[in-house]
This record gives sequence, C-alpha cells and structure tokens, in this order.
Amino acid sequence: MISIQASLRHPAMIEFHGVNKYYGSHHVLVDVTETIARGEVLVICGPSGSGKSTLIRTINRLEAIDSGRVTFDGEDIHAPHVKLDRLLISVNPYKHRRPTLANRSCRLMPLG
Repeated sequence: MISIQASLRHPAMIEFHGVNKYYGSHHVLVDVTETIARGEVLVICGPSGSGKSTLIRTINRLEAIDSGRVTFDGEDIHAPHVKLDRLLISVNPYKHRRPTLANRSCRLMPLG
C-alpha cells in the first residue's frame, strides 16, 4: 500500500490507522493506514477481492473492523458511543451545488 500525506492546507477528513479486517481466515484489509484530506478526491482501485468495497463499507460502519481505527473528522467512528448520523449530517461539501469531478485532481490508492 502506498501512503501519501494529506495536504497541510486541508485537515484530514477520513483516516485509517492500522485497519485490519478478516472474513474467516481470509485477511482482506491488511494494516491499512491512509489519510484523506477534506475535499480530496481519492480513487481506490485493485483486482476483484482486494478489499475495495470492504474498505469503503468500514467508513459508514456497514463493516466492523477487527483492529485499528477509522476516524472521521477526528472522531473514531467505530467507538461504541459514536452516533454516525450526527457526524455525517454536518459534513456535506456539496450541499449547495451539484458535485462534479471535472477539473478536479485525484489520488490513486491501490489495494492488493
């Protein structure tokens, strides 16, 4: 996995800290550590079964993680006391305009 530091101009929105996920004996996410800055566009790519969907599903807690931390705007979203709806309702960078990827740079995050 390639880890690239987020821009210092934009605070971290989502951070993965040593995230691991297993399905039985299959180790899908292996010590994932990555920082995604607010406003950054990130492309997650990899072969079938490399953990792309699983990684995304950990952000909205559709998948529990086995170890590590996922933080959203600085708060550990897998902590038992966190109410995910409270975090997500306050963060919508496109609430006043339709999102577009035109004229946006993006960063590649290869898995597998």
